[in-house]
Amino acid sequence: MSGDLSNLGRREEALTASEEAVAIRRTLAQDRPDAFLPDLALSVSVRGDQFRSLNRQNEAFSDYLEAVRLQAGQFLALPQAHADRMVTFLKDYIGLAQELSRDLDAGLLGPIFKKLEDIGAVSKRDASQTS
Repeated sequence: MSGDLSNLGRREEALTASEEAVAIRRTLAQDRPDAFLPDLALSVSVRGDQFRSLNRQNEAFSDYLEAVRLQAGQFLALPQAHADRMVTFLKDYIGLAQELSRDLDAGLLGPIFKKLEDIGAVSKRDASQTS
């Protein structure tokens, strides 16, 4: 829904819809993290996109980082199942960090890129450039 609103140029409404989705999924993830953390991570990332479309880059950066953190545990446990989404989250996080000249969380990214390299989702060169 937030994507549809954003596509219609209704960015503030899209942000409100994203914030509601994050709140709902955060509540669900507290009770059943195994089932709902991936959905929460996606909602947080989408909210980051909404912040970015409103030129609220620092809030977008925080959301992109949170999405990576939320997805990290399940990605490391089941990398094949979560690799595509993790790569998307990483592109947003790393790309905006570079735009804002912000430091990356190397402690978070190290194990993620190692696992991505292990499953062939990134090259060793790509992994070493971000850590």
